[in-house]
Amino acid sequence: MAEDTTAPLLAPADDLATKVGTTATDARLLVALRAASARFRGAVRWQVHRVTDERLVVNGTGTRDLALPIRDIVDISAVEVDGVAVPVEWDEYGLLNRADGRLWPRRRRAVVITATYGFDPIPDDIAEAVQDQAEVGYNILRGLSSKQVGGITLTYGQSEAVGVSQAWSDAVDRYRIGGRT
Repeated sequence: MAEDTTAPLLAPADDLATKVGTTATDARLLVALRAASARFRGAVRWQVHRVTDERLVVNGTGTRDLALPIRDIVDISAVEVDGVAVPVEWDEYGLLNRADGRLWPRRRRAVVITATYGFDPIPDDIAEAVQDQAEVGYNILRGLSSKQVGGITLTYGQSEAVGVSQAWSDAVDRYRIGGRT
């Protein structure tokens, strides 16, 4: 799958550039930030950044509650079942109920929702976790397990290449669909 270069970065390039001693336009730095941002989005299973008036088509559950595949909802401007507008109640964590108390239909692609959701700006803990992961990606030379300069030898273990920090794990746990708040 091709990397999405249009999705907003989840951490500022200038902060990471200062940290690693390069410019915010350094192509390798931007690739590392895009990869870390995409990895975070994949781990939490939603876009994270602000998305306005997105049309979502979801499966009906046959229950009173419908859990949406988004979080930090700002607005739900429309909900339709079989092309008919349905009044709803919702919370910012993505739980939707019909205001008339009826159950959602139990079938695939039965509910169409138009929603605005996500963060603007990105929370600091997400930006920090993504920046840390991008820094690791920027500094690790792919395919290199060790290098020696003079009398100093650096050895890279598997965890440096694919591991995550506690800050990353905490942020993913906090912001993933179905995660803690």
